[in-house]
Amino acid sequence: MLIFTHHSMFSKEHLLTTKLQQLFDQYLTRNKKAMTEYYSDKLRVLKSALTNLQGQLYELKDSELPIVSELETKVHNYQQEIRQTHKLRDGEMSSDRNLLRNLLHTWKETKALREKQECTNSPIKLTIRKELSDKATDEQAWRYDLTEELEELKEVNEKEYNVKMKVYKEELEQWKQFMKERKKKNRKAKRGSREGLAESQGESDVETHDAVEVPKPEKPEKTFNEEEEKMKLKQKYKQIRRKPGEPYIYPELSNTAVVTPPSDCPKSEQARRTGMQKCRCFIKVLINDKEVSRTGVRTLSSDFTIRFGEIFNVQIVQWPLNIKLQVFESGAFNNMIAEVFLPIPDTRMTSDVVELEEIDFSSDHKRSYNHSAVGCGYTVELGEGDSVKHVTPLTSGSIVSSVAWGVGDDNRPLIPPESLNPQDIKMQHRYDALSALGAGGVIDIEKLSNWINDARLDPNDPVNANIIHSVKMLRGGDGNQSHIPDFFRLEQLQEEFNFVTDDDLALSKRFKMIEYRQKEIPEFRNIKFVPCQEKEIQDDIFKAYELRKQKEQEGLVSADMDPHRAAVAKFLGKVRQQVMARFLAAQHQFSLEDVVNEEAVPNIGLLGGNILKLAEPRRPLRPQRKERKTVTAQNLAGLDVNILINIERAFDIPVRSSAIR
Repeated sequence: MLIFTHHSMFSKEHLLTTKLQQLFDQYLTRNKKAMTEYYSDKLRVLKSALTNLQGQLYELKDSELPIVSELETKVHNYQQEIRQTHKLRDGEMSSDRNLLRNLLHTWKETKALREKQECTNSPIKLTIRKELSDKATDEQAWRYDLTEELEELKEVNEKEYNVKMKVYKEELEQWKQFMKERKKKNRKAKRGSREGLAESQGESDVETHDAVEVPKPEKPEKTFNEEEEKMKLKQKYKQIRRKPGEPYIYPELSNTAVVTPPSDCPKSEQARRTGMQKCRCFIKVLINDKEVSRTGVRTLSSDFTIRFGEIFNVQIVQWPLNIKLQVFESGAFNNMIAEVFLPIPDTRMTSDVVELEEIDFSSDHKRSYNHSAVGCGYTVELGEGDSVKHVTPLTSGSIVSSVAWGVGDDNRPLIPPESLNPQDIKMQHRYDALSALGAGGVIDIEKLSNWINDARLDPNDPVNANIIHSVKMLRGGDGNQSHIPDFFRLEQLQEEFNFVTDDDLALSKRFKMIEYRQKEIPEFRNIKFVPCQEKEIQDDIFKAYELRKQKEQEGLVSADMDPHRAAVAKFLGKVRQQVMARFLAAQHQFSLEDVVNEEAVPNIGLLGGNILKLAEPRRPLRPQRKERKTVTAQNLAGLDVNILINIERAFDIPVRSSAIR
């Protein structure tokens, strides 16, 4: 299947509807992920945990326990994570808001373009569903979040100010120490000059020259302006959040718009649609850069898709280097639009398990027209007024296809016998049972067991757990040699799940009572409630049934009956029991006609026959057989049987003359 997300025959409306479809797909994806709700819930949990930690820290603030420092570290980490989660949530809210805004703006441009061109070219339609909201609740949520974020900003600013003050005090102390040393040296220098000590004066000058000048630090100021920060938060909320009282908006995209018929469209649009009907494409299949097959030529549909629905069987003798598809536009000269490379399937990808994949493609070729089609590779203006945008669309789309290995008569994948790298095949056969044995060999227990012995699989590897467990019960006593039995079990773990033995089940009075009721034995057929405890069932409840069975056995064979007749009588008794059992089973089987009474749907053949019957002469002595509803055996119980007799022919029957009035 070939799907164009942009084609040279696109109109401006198709560009906008394609963008609308892409935005709506993003909207659905973001709604499915629900990252805004996820971060909101995470923020709520983090704040609750931080409140608990702060409460514990407040109770232990006067103590000198080592746990206090751990709690302070946790509180600091939680505060940082809360600030980070705030940023992530605001980013997700901003993305959701902008996406919804772009979606509505694109739909508004699409409607304006349809009104301007006086026709509709695509069936895309956006339905906007609104849901009213509580303004008071929204304002309360705004105030609560605004207060919390303002307090967080104030706390962060306070911490930064404390850090700056700490640095300022350290620098101020260093400056004071420097000034003290400087004054001391100056006094020493003056005293040395008065005494005429040239050597001391020289040393003082050297020390004064070598000293590093320390500037006086400036005291930091509190720069937090609460009103200004509050206005910034409100402005941010207006951009990324729904305003208080603003209804909830839920867009829904559908293909229900009515496309304008060609006769009602402008001439430029009619020319575009005519040219689109002439556009035909086909795809070449190439293996190792050699064409092996190609699809039939198909006409482009109105939704710019082409459905090929073709399967190509290619027989190869070695592993392919590449597989690619070439999309061509048919005409006087076939023009290649795009080229797509397909991945080479692995050995487990067979035709019975493969799924279709969508592979994108694009092309940079240029084309323009003198009608309403926008072409490709050239700049197009979209929108009006200040919202005019210049876009350069390129041909793009996707191919829905699949590549898989065929399966032979022996259920083995039809893979080339030799690869370009024989070592890869050897390693693959060692670790991949399907490539080594085939689909039929995996089912064969003997082949699978021999392959496990040859491959020396690690039984402790979780990857091999399923295969090892499948043959674990088939191993011999030494654990190395496989023992293949001549039988198989439908349920290998049945014994582990048996909660009672067969002997205990046969002696259970409650189970026997339920079994007799299910078989509809007369003594137990009408029992509605079976006791839950076996001790509540009387021991003599089965005596009546056993006595009746004994009498029936004695009644079948008399004392003076020869052995042959006795055997025949017992056989007839067994047959009678089997017939009764089948009759009871038939009563619980219903067909569709027994449950649904539905008259036959009339057709033109029956209608014509009924009309012709009205013109036929009435012949009471030649009745026609009518098919009647058959009555099954289980529905005859307790009902009267009516015998319907049809007289086919009669002779010398007097005709009753009607009385003359």
